[in-house]
Parts: sequence; C-alpha cells; structure tokens
Amino acid sequence: MAATYFPRRWLFSALLAAVLLHPAPARAQGRIVIETIDGRQVITYLPPGYDGDAGRRYPVVYLLHGGGGTPQSFLAGNYSGLNIMTTMNNLVRLNVVREMIIVMPDINGVYQDFIATELVGHVDATYRTIARRQSRGIGGHSRGGCGAFLLATDHPELFSAVYGMSASCLDRETERVEGAPGQGLREPLAARIAGLKPAIEQVKVAFDVGTEDRLLRANQSLAAAMERAGIPHAFEAYPGDHNGVIRQRIATKLLPFFSRELAAY
Repeated sequence: MAATYFPRRWLFSALLAAVLLHPAPARAQGRIVIETIDGRQVITYLPPGYDGDAGRRYPVVYLLHGGGGTPQSFLAGNYSGLNIMTTMNNLVRLNVVREMIIVMPDINGVYQDFIATELVGHVDATYRTIARRQSRGIGGHSRGGCGAFLLATDHPELFSAVYGMSASCLDRETERVEGAPGQGLREPLAARIAGLKPAIEQVKVAFDVGTEDRLLRANQSLAAAMERAGIPHAFEAYPGDHNGVIRQRIATKLLPFFSRELAAY
C-alpha cells in the first residue's frame, strides 16, 4: 500500500498563538500529577473533565522525551516553548482534540521493559483509562521517537498507534536496545521492518522529520522500507530542523493524530 503523505501547510498564525502560547480562560482545566515509579519520574496530564465526571474514562498517550531531556522538558519550554498542559487545555477548549491522558516518563537509561511491563499497568490501575490497546498510543521526539517505534513494534498488544518525531536509530548499523541478548545489539528498524509486518500492520503509524534535520535520510529510509513492504503509514518531511518546531508539530500533528486514531470508548 502506498504511503500517505500529510499536506505541507502551516495553520493560521492566530490559531497557533491561541493554542500554543496563551492559557485557557478560567474554566475547567487539566492538571499535572508528578510521581516517582521505580526510581523514575513520571509526569501525567489529566484532562479538564477528569475531576468533574467520576464515571468517564480516557484514551492514553505515552509521550517520550529526546536524548538529554526529562519529563519536565514537556512543561518547562525546552521544546521551542512547549507547555503540554497549556497546549492540551487549549486544543480541548477549541475542539481540536478530544480529552486524553498524557503520560510522560523518564526514559534516560534502559527503559523499554519499564514502560511495557510496569508503567502501563500502573497507569491503568491508578487513573480512569480505557485499558485496551485500541485506546493507547505512544509517540516521542528523537531518542523518544526511536523508543516509541521500538515499543510499538515489540508490543502491538499494548499500543495501537505510534507517532515518531525526528526519530533516531532507524538506520544505524547497530542500535543498543533493551531486550536484545545481554542488552546487546540488533539490526536497525529500517533493516528489519519487513519482518515486523504482521506486528506493525496492527498499529497506525505516522512519523515526520525536518528537511534540514541530520536524521532526514534515516527517516526517509524507514519510509521507503515500509513502502516496499506494503506497510500502511503516513510520513512527512517538513521545512525545519531537528528542534526548531517541535512545539508546533506536537500541537498540530502528533496530538490530533492520537485524538483521531485512539478509541474513546
């Protein structure tokens, strides 16, 4: 199946300003919960309606930071000024996305097993999630984008959608990953994607990269490999570099993608 390419266009500047920069007016808003689980900080965004309707359950997005970052990067403006709570509050208020729970774990060090075997279960037990794969997605930037792809392809029983932003480690000769023998090396994702077709076809796949990003060729290689294998996906190379427009991409691409693709029931 041919790849589906997102149209290359910018949203109106006024909408971007409203969504990305300005707090929502005084009304029900989301809130942040900060926990430490197995020695790792995990930040969770709960949507505006969470405290007002004790019977409602929500889709969950796991959002992974890049190398050198922390979960606080999504709140502290490290990603071109992004504050995920302000962004989500405004997107919900403007009916751009549905209400979702956003979980942002620390992925420094070895983390894949922590997310797959501990964190997902903890989140489902602690919050009013829709605890099934159809309502659970994973995305990330750079190293987090790589991790999102690895977790989605290794655990399609947990995740039904993945969005990689400028994902790294896609076409290196080797990649060090958790779960390989002795925490060793295995082939890069682009080289083995055809063999993962039965798993990845269960997952809605989207990814993007800037045309000035050093990772452009790696992401194009993955898109080409998926094209050859007939794996449905959406890929976009947009004007930009590795870090410059992360805030805009999260607000206008990643979050709306999960809002569309995750089941809300």
